[in-house]
Amino acid sequence: MKKQHLIEFLIYLIWIFFLFCIFYDLFFGIPSRAIFWSLELFFAVFIYCNIKTPNLVYFGVLAIFLVNLFGELFLGLFYRFPYLDKIIHLTSPLLACTFFYFAFDKKIKNK
Repeated sequence: MKKQHLIEFLIYLIWIFFLFCIFYDLFFGIPSRAIFWSLELFFAVFIYCNIKTPNLVYFGVLAIFLVNLFGELFLGLFYRFPYLDKIIHLTSPLLACTFFYFAFDKKIKNK
């Protein structure tokens, strides 16, 4: 299996996991939190379909979403590791800048 196909498979698997989390929170957890997961999934699918970035950069954005999901819902990582939130706030802008660079690279070169 090629590296590109493996990354695409992982992206689809993460989307399915987000759907599971939405339904889990909707019926067994906190229903208002399911709205937040739904918005994250919608945003992730929108980025993948409409903004052409390398899959590895997109996978980095999904990784931040996953850390947020595991940090709050499943493992309680934010409560176990007090500096995890600070690390996420440090790495999120770096990934966002990389994402926006690849998203708008061709538009900037055309001007």
